[in-house]
Amino acid sequence: MSSGEADGPESWVDRHGDVLYRYALLRLRSPDLAADVVQETFLDALRARESFSGRSRERTWLVGILRHKILDHFRRSGRGRSSAAPVEMGDGPDFDHRGRWRLGPASWEGEPDRELEAKEFWDVFNDCLSKDPAGLADAFFLREIDGLGAEEVRLILGITPANLWAWLHRARSLLRGCLEANWFRRRETTTPPTVEKSVPHMSRVKVVWSLLNLPCEGVTRLASESRDCELTRLEWFVHRSHLIYCSACRRYARQIERVRRAVRRLFSRLEDGQDFPGPPLPDDVRERIKRSLRQN
Repeated sequence: MSSGEADGPESWVDRHGDVLYRYALLRLRSPDLAADVVQETFLDALRARESFSGRSRERTWLVGILRHKILDHFRRSGRGRSSAAPVEMGDGPDFDHRGRWRLGPASWEGEPDRELEAKEFWDVFNDCLSKDPAGLADAFFLREIDGLGAEEVRLILGITPANLWAWLHRARSLLRGCLEANWFRRRETTTPPTVEKSVPHMSRVKVVWSLLNLPCEGVTRLASESRDCELTRLEWFVHRSHLIYCSACRRYARQIERVRRAVRRLFSRLEDGQDFPGPPLPDDVRERIKRSLRQN
């Protein structure tokens, strides 16, 4: 451990407590549970202090412990969930009863790299993440942030594969829509989705696509599932063929990938020592953690 980081464990709370608490709160959705997990993180770090080699940053080391604590929580709580009941997502506000776009995704203008450096963007992004229903958010974070395989996520949450695909798709769609409405603010200028007419040498694809007639709602589901599992040859063909002609679904696929990169960028900021949006660690919790560190 470097000389600047070798002081008492209580100083860890002052340097890193706010960031760890914000991260835990976003993941667990409960101030009390987030505070308990952060306290356990500091206590585990105290016990393992001698084994910390200093090859990584102090915050990176603490975040690693915290993430393991959160995963343990999900593994314990997931055992009680029922996988029997299917998740009914419905058509959602973006599609009509035939599965067609009511209003296609807006064009996200601007420079992505510049947006990722704007504090205001991260405030909006964090707020959108916190609005996803708990089950959907849990699946999304385990998959995209913790990097767990789809099967492991399914087992942790105690749900069926079909439910997992539905949850991940819905979480991505809600996050994309929230960012569009609250950051890009261009929905009111969105034009209806268009179908491109002149694609050379694709008449056979057009015929097959017309026969299969998979609506946009189904194609957006395949666009999401392709990030978590291998599509069948037919699914891949229908998905890719539809994207050639449908500008709205093409835009949707690009945007959920952009959201995915932004989520990973947000949490890499955490480990890089940058600020993380959210409320600070409450003063009474801060003092309680320091007291427990002194007692150990």
